[in-house]
Amino acid sequence: MIGTGIYLKPSEMARLAGTPELVLWAWIVAGFLSLLGALCYAELGSAMPEAGGPYVYLRRAFGPRWGFLYGWSTTLLTNPASTASLAAGTVLFASFFLPGVTTPVLSLQMPLSGGQWLWTVSVGQLLAVGLIWAIALINFMRVSVVGWVGVARTAPKVVPLAAGIGLGVVLGLQEPRMPAATGLGDHSRGAAGFMAAVVAALWAYTGWHTLLHAGGEVAAPGR
Repeated sequence: MIGTGIYLKPSEMARLAGTPELVLWAWIVAGFLSLLGALCYAELGSAMPEAGGPYVYLRRAFGPRWGFLYGWSTTLLTNPASTASLAAGTVLFASFFLPGVTTPVLSLQMPLSGGQWLWTVSVGQLLAVGLIWAIALINFMRVSVVGWVGVARTAPKVVPLAAGIGLGVVLGLQEPRMPAATGLGDHSRGAAGFMAAVVAALWAYTGWHTLLHAGGEVAAPGR
């Protein structure tokens, strides 16, 4: 699964870490932390191959109340926020090619304590909502159809990533030394900036935990 994190977070990580070396180390640390989490989830999924993932594990470990709270928090808060951020990120990239998506279609003045609040709806926001509905409807189709749609969505994202990596390797071999003006800042932003860059990288790595939500439908999970 390739989400929007790999496209949105590198620039933020560069700004937070301050140097190219620290950005690379942030990716390594975040990858190691994600690997540890994935290994833990793999063991839990093999031991308890039930649909629900973390809901099942929290219910077994701490009781039904905590499983219930996790289920409703993901339904009402975590998953909607994550889905909205993915749709917004997609529209953000589309705005570079279609500047018209930032055009407001509705503006309302809302009374607020101490003044007025301007509430605006743009074409991009409507596109983001439409994208969420389209993906939701696709997931109601047959599993084979959903699988083909996933492949079709992933392939166009792999090509630019591979091209970017290849270009970086080629340029790195031609220019072993980075120029002084890297655009990342002249100095490292310290441990706080590095850890913030690690957190940003964790967003790009996230997604490995979602497979276990359908753990009860996986054949022979222990193999």
